[in-house]
Amino acid sequence: MLGRLGRWLRVMGVNVEQIVEPRRTPQDAAALLEAARRTGRVVLTRDGKLPTMAGETTGACYLLAGETTDEQFDEVKGFFQLVFKKEDFMSRCAVCNAKGFCTIDRNEARETGQVKDKVLDAVGTFYQCPRGACGKVYWQGPKFNDACSRFEGNFD
Repeated sequence: MLGRLGRWLRVMGVNVEQIVEPRRTPQDAAALLEAARRTGRVVLTRDGKLPTMAGETTGACYLLAGETTDEQFDEVKGFFQLVFKKEDFMSRCAVCNAKGFCTIDRNEARETGQVKDKVLDAVGTFYQCPRGACGKVYWQGPKFNDACSRFEGNFD
């Protein structure tokens, strides 16, 4: 599974769609890769059978060699020449890939049930994913700055 890698890329602002349904037939695999090609996406996979099952020749599939998320992230960063842009950091919902956030206040954040009381006491502004089905709540606390520095440090 590449879910963690997908979340890391989203945190960097990369438009990442995650497909969790397995491709059981060559037709399924071919349809996935054709959809990726049509939309200008690349399928990242650890499944060595996927490209051959689909007769992949379009470059819409990248077979990851790395086994850990760190290795995979470094591999994707290098191959696709990703650069860290502070303005893109946390510009997408890490859960659902929605772009941008709605600002909400403490009371609205409390009503979601996603934020602990100690955070509500310390933080005044919260950000919520605009996609109603997701609604994930975020805020800028010490972990935000640590994460930003850690990602930025991966590009030195």
